[in-house]
Amino acid sequence: MYWILDIGGTAFKYRIVNKQYKTIFDNVIHYDKLIDAKEIVNIVLNTYKQLKAKYLIEKIAISSLGIVNSQTGQISGLGGIEKYSKVNWKHIFKKHHLPIFVENDANCAALYELSLHSDINNAIVLVVGTGLGGALIINHQLYKGSHNGAGEVGVGLSELKNNHFINISNATSTYAITNNYFKLTNKKITGQQIFMRYAKDKYAKQIIDNTIHHLAKTIINLAIFIDPNYVFIGGGVSKNKLFMSLLNKEVIRLMKMSRLTQMFKLLPCHGNNEANLNGAMTLLK
Repeated sequence: MYWILDIGGTAFKYRIVNKQYKTIFDNVIHYDKLIDAKEIVNIVLNTYKQLKAKYLIEKIAISSLGIVNSQTGQISGLGGIEKYSKVNWKHIFKKHHLPIFVENDANCAALYELSLHSDINNAIVLVVGTGLGGALIINHQLYKGSHNGAGEVGVGLSELKNNHFINISNATSTYAITNNYFKLTNKKITGQQIFMRYAKDKYAKQIIDNTIHHLAKTIINLAIFIDPNYVFIGGGVSKNKLFMSLLNKEVIRLMKMSRLTQMFKLLPCHGNNEANLNGAMTLLK
């Protein structure tokens, strides 16, 4: 049996698959708050302890937020888990003597798309969640850059406000939607609930439209650099039809304003929120 994990900023998803990659068991653990490195390590190890009592786990594949050195297992960069850069999953599981495969979550989603699309030449993959993750495919190959950080657009500069660095994730993520809605209304509701209020709640519409605009702007600016034939959107919000419709319309609007011709297809990732897990599974093949 193989254990496939997707470690995100608000939830931890996993599945047990057999050697034919058929799912035997899957589950999602939602955090009730933003967590730190110690907490996620405890969650993962406690889950492993429970699973190994029932299944003979022979390999582990991990999709993770953050910049990931897939050779050493070390995490670096900013992410939705506090002090997560102190984590090294290969070191943590070393005593269990199991093959461990670790990759960035957006890179996993990109690898999954590569396994499905033979016609991908250049592509951008953006995973919209707690932050904005990104991956680049260049010449039908995952491009990781000189230090494994290629595509990490979410940490880029959106604006300086009162001498404070506001990154692109703060303007484009689902966490930004829920956080900004709370700031305006003092109501804590889910991103899905906010989208359901789009047509009748002026604050929901204002926040969603603003987030969509910033994400569309990010897509266009990235597309200018690598001239993709595909742009894929991952994360749970990618299965929201209103979100994808608004995003497509805003990209078209901005492209027309810029007098550029849109040469890429904008699509949700296959499997939507499961794309990271599906991609992690390709690490074992």
